[in-house]
Amino acid sequence: MKELTARDVMSRTVMAVRDDLTLGQVAGLLADNEISGAPVEDDEGSLLGVVSVTDVNRSAAEPGLKVRQIMTPIADTVAEETPVPEIARIMVANHYHRMVVTRREKPVGIVSSMDLLKLIADL
Repeated sequence: MKELTARDVMSRTVMAVRDDLTLGQVAGLLADNEISGAPVEDDEGSLLGVVSVTDVNRSAAEPGLKVRQIMTPIADTVAEETPVPEIARIMVANHYHRMVVTRREKPVGIVSSMDLLKLIADL
């Protein structure tokens, strides 16, 4: 049996946000798209970090902030070929709720905690 990889379980629809969006704009985008976080890119499409609902809530008292000021800088990404157990180990060790999946340093997917829970539920 083939070992599952990021490519097999990732959400392929990646809604990345620009680093110059305001706190209000990113809060609206996350809510409107019913997602809890998104990769953050600069104007050239380079991956800078991840912004989450937690980041937004933590900064809610300062609505003029930009995404670049509240995001979590990207520390780890995984390639499409990364085995699911390795992804899970990275997420657990670092308390991540999502991993950005990249191809040539560009985001192509997201593996979330929910994606991994769905795998377990289907066993």
